[in-house]
Amino acid sequence: MVDIAKREDYSQVMKVWDIVPTTDISKLVKRLDNIFGMYTDEYISHCLAKCVEGKMEVPMHWKISSDIIRFKKNCKASVAEEDGVIDVNTYMENSKVNDSLLLMKFYSLSSGIVKHLLTADDGKEIDIPFEVNDEEEEIIMFPRSSFILGRSGTGKTTVLTMKLIQREQRYLISSEGIKGDSSQIANWKYVQQGDFQDSGQEDFLRQIFVTVSPKLCSAIRSQLNRLQSFMSGGNYSSSSGSSEMHDISDGLTDFSDIPDCLLNIPRKHYPLIISFRKFLMMLDGTVQNSFFNRFRSSIPLSVDGNRESKSLALQALRQSKEVNYDRFAAAYWPHFSSQLTSKLDPSTVYTQIMSHIKGGLGIGVSHDGILGREDFIELSEARASTLNCEQRKRIYDIFLDYQKKKGKKGEYDLSDLVIDLHHRLIMDGCKGENFHFVYIDEVQDLTMRQIALFKYVCKNFDEGFVFAGDTAQTIDRGIDFRFQDIRSLFYREFRSEVKNEYKMRGKGNELRVSEIFSLSQNFRTHDGLLKLAQSVIDLLYRFFPSSIDVLKPETSLINGEAPVKY
Repeated sequence: MVDIAKREDYSQVMKVWDIVPTTDISKLVKRLDNIFGMYTDEYISHCLAKCVEGKMEVPMHWKISSDIIRFKKNCKASVAEEDGVIDVNTYMENSKVNDSLLLMKFYSLSSGIVKHLLTADDGKEIDIPFEVNDEEEEIIMFPRSSFILGRSGTGKTTVLTMKLIQREQRYLISSEGIKGDSSQIANWKYVQQGDFQDSGQEDFLRQIFVTVSPKLCSAIRSQLNRLQSFMSGGNYSSSSGSSEMHDISDGLTDFSDIPDCLLNIPRKHYPLIISFRKFLMMLDGTVQNSFFNRFRSSIPLSVDGNRESKSLALQALRQSKEVNYDRFAAAYWPHFSSQLTSKLDPSTVYTQIMSHIKGGLGIGVSHDGILGREDFIELSEARASTLNCEQRKRIYDIFLDYQKKKGKKGEYDLSDLVIDLHHRLIMDGCKGENFHFVYIDEVQDLTMRQIALFKYVCKNFDEGFVFAGDTAQTIDRGIDFRFQDIRSLFYREFRSEVKNEYKMRGKGNELRVSEIFSLSQNFRTHDGLLKLAQSVIDLLYRFFPSSIDVLKPETSLINGEAPVKY
């Protein structure tokens, strides 16, 4: 069937919805008729337009002067079933998410893709780039550093991955001299020959993707390996363990084949897909006087001569000495004065310590990375906080007691490591890799001070950063921020790094900061569940206005099945 695709312009394309037996054609046609009934008259007229050149009918093209709206506003449609068409008022399509035609992935068919499909005979799963919607395409093509906010299932990780792989593909085209869009090639020549060549590094594209979840890293790495195989015509190969993760006996996830250092990372590891914890270990291993040197005396002498055993022992020791929320609640909280902890819960106190007292930046933060007492108390008014001044005074006293107890036990928390890294990086600088592009997913699980570490490893501030996340999905205890906070941080902290540098290059001293992109179409959940979830979000908006970003309600193209009663 003829449809409309939006790229450099609007153009007609042939779209294949499914390949089915003759007996199933009528059923598919009824479902498609139901979907096409939701298209606007303008959209249908563009699909039906014909352009004949000689004896051939060729696709028509239209300039993108204004959007061609696909779906009618608040459209209603009847539901096609096997027994006929029944008059049921539904919003969009009434089906399971997995069976929805509206949520199907489409792929651009070209001679290269056909060759790839025909020659893939190794039995491995085939992965080729699929078409994204207009909302996602706009973000992927956006040339500057950006911020992506969207709820679960709206495609944030997909956008990051597609943006990364597109840059890899364009760089490959540019570096190998393959004919293509001259504007794109010129843009990627800048990466090869521009401002990043003063480090003496080997000439290739350095992209890093960081996320909190090691499992998500593994999934993204697998997908990228398959996409890179497609890009290179099946010639791409990565050693099976080059970026795989392994679990050691204590459950600590370890990217064992990637060095704990940002110096001279082998090309085979790029694009570098790692967890934030691994990023911290690599950054610590790059700067002089590792934070963990203080624990080396605790490593048993029996493993000193074995490098691998020593490394594993140090990893295990790091974990045994680290105070996370569970240890804070179990080993520290019961030992604080009851007068201080009265009517406070450990989760709230831990969050205030990690995100604000030790994890914040800006006014009131001392040279040792700690927010002063009076400045912390004043936050009760500045952030529409649910904590009053008296509670904040007690929280700060708990923090001081926590610091003393932690010091006596010889333990640390992640904020101690991050503060120490900032000190050493300010003093000595980062002599490791200078990445061209940085992608940070699940950014809602990082504190402001943690996010600020990325300014040391990438100097491409105008174009090189993409942050994605959702404050409604925070999984790590101790994190509290909104996307406006991170946008402000990026302008304030990252801009200070480049002001003089940009003057020297004749670029001026203004770092442009984009608006926040919002993704609202959900590809994982039907409309009924989204309405239920939105009712919970509305309560958060009302009772905790400073804890979550306000977004327009999510939408789904399918209504979904009604709940089943037993």
